[in-house]
Amino acid sequence: MTVVFRADANGTLGTGHVMRCMGLAMRLQTDGIDSLRVSESLPEPLRNWLRRMNLAFRELADIRYVGQQSDAEQTAFVIQQLDCAPLLVVDHYGLGYEWENYLGGLVNAVWAIDDLANREHDCRVLIDPGLHPRADERYRLLLPRDCVQLL
Repeated sequence: MTVVFRADANGTLGTGHVMRCMGLAMRLQTDGIDSLRVSESLPEPLRNWLRRMNLAFRELADIRYVGQQSDAEQTAFVIQQLDCAPLLVVDHYGLGYEWENYLGGLVNAVWAIDDLANREHDCRVLIDPGLHPRADERYRLLLPRDCVQLL
């Protein structure tokens, strides 16, 4: 099995989304589960750290081909190069239902990490690592009925 993580990091966003995905990836690595990070682009120190930790990554900026492709199309291009249908974990405030729905047919499942509860998701599992009052109500109208919520 392979897990693909989609998260970005830069001078404006910081590295929090990528780092919390890397915590999961490093744990999976100890169990022999392969993972791949997909990001728009990464700061050089973070790229170097990923290489030192032996964590594979692809930058969407490096795989653009003829024409302007959407983030979902570029991510699909990376996923289609894998030899299996992976689990896709997305931790990105700019991606939601449409992106997840587009990629859902290429992967075993989509999991989303979100702590804003400000957009719809098309995911099998939603992880909200924050502490929120009435957390069980925050995503009530934003998720498929069968979505598992880890709050």
